[in-house]
Amino acid sequence: MQKAHFDHQAHRLVSCESCHAKAATSKETSDILMPGIETCQQCHKPGKEYAAEARCFECHNYHDWRQEKPVHGDRTIQQLISQR
Repeated sequence: MQKAHFDHQAHRLVSCESCHAKAATSKETSDILMPGIETCQQCHKPGKEYAAEARCFECHNYHDWRQEKPVHGDRTIQQLISQR
């Protein structure tokens, strides 16, 4: 998943098997143990009481900032807010 990131450190209070059900029986490093979105949504669910953050950018990077181009705005703040 090229445009995603995951921080195991932020999830250190959860056992590996909570998200990776086959972790205990896996023998090969080539085993793909990435959980599906349903696993993540057990904790990261909008509107759920006591839920962890569930905003898209918590896990997904949508922009490759290395290719960012400089912006030269030609409007003032007043012009922008008066267009509402």
